[in-house]
Amino acid sequence: MKHISFFIAVSLAILSENPAFAQNRISTIFKENKQYVGVQFNPYFSYFHKLFETSYYSSSSKSKVYTLRYGNEFTKNLYAGVDVSGMNYKEESGNRYFEFKPGVFGRYVFFVEKNVQILLEPGIYCLFGNYHFQMMPDPDWTINKFGWYASTGMGINLYKKKVTLDLMVKYSPDLWFEGYHFVPTYKLNYHFK
Repeated sequence: MKHISFFIAVSLAILSENPAFAQNRISTIFKENKQYVGVQFNPYFSYFHKLFETSYYSSSSKSKVYTLRYGNEFTKNLYAGVDVSGMNYKEESGNRYFEFKPGVFGRYVFFVEKNVQILLEPGIYCLFGNYHFQMMPDPDWTINKFGWYASTGMGINLYKKKVTLDLMVKYSPDLWFEGYHFVPTYKLNYHFK
């Protein structure tokens, strides 16, 4: 509960520039600034998993990665926002886990007028994980902790600067892909004002 309260407080602080949270100021931010919503669904995660397969891990796994996000431009080319991501992972052996990550992020866009842009994005999140491993004495366990990531890549304009595709590489000190810290990621975004 402490993590969720922290996440809500940080989200509110990002969405408001003044500490009073004046209703008219927040409505002005949402009416005047550029905004976007984005989604990520990575059906190829199992394919990448097999690229880094070791003899210890099962080769047949079913996993899904998904993210929903909202960003708001606060100054020229600088966005801040919130996102919610998760991962389901299941092996034929019975091992499975679920992770839920609400978080906040910042994004800086270079070459905003071009059709291909360079993106830099740091973020923090709360990780809530539920795991089940068949071979352990206590197979069920959970984890709740804070984490961070940094991403870089490019954004490609697909349609009138309203629809963009982000192709990025994400780094996190949390383990990804059987111990690898880097992960490819893509997101489809819709921009509005």
